[in-house]
Amino acid sequence: MNSAYSKLYLDLQSAIKNAIPEITFIEQYFGQDKFEDFISRVSFPAALIDFPDSSFSNLSEIDLLAKVKIAVLLMFNTHSQTYHMAPEAVRERGLEYLECEHKIIALLHGWDADYCTNLVLQNIRSRNVNPDGIRMRELIFETELFMIRESDETTSFTFSFTGSIEKP
Repeated sequence: MNSAYSKLYLDLQSAIKNAIPEITFIEQYFGQDKFEDFISRVSFPAALIDFPDSSFSNLSEIDLLAKVKIAVLLMFNTHSQTYHMAPEAVRERGLEYLECEHKIIALLHGWDADYCTNLVLQNIRSRNVNPDGIRMRELIFETELFMIRESDETTSFTFSFTGSIEKP
């Protein structure tokens, strides 16, 4: 595949599948949580991946650098109680989704490939307003993708930095 987005999606899908087997459904996000019967279409826990926003800058006449947001929507069909009077085992079962989220963060924050920089966790938000009681957590990561246009010419370049970065 030539698309950096395709490579990134497939690599993320493979990394999650191999490292976190309790996630049983990994797919692109295309609004599954808005489908009336989405519970029957998705197995839980699920990870839905999207690229909601990208901005671009030129590296050369044919090469681009894309700053890409990656959204990983985690979906859990958990109905265990977490209130303080519930037995501890029940509360722990109700919080298992946070353990799964922790595994995703540990896996993806700092993850990189030869076509992108390390992923950096930018934001986490809950999206729990749905009629089915599905627990949803959206993790936003950011990376920079090297978008290389096909060309007959090969151009190589090296970036270097000397000096220091000081805090203001």
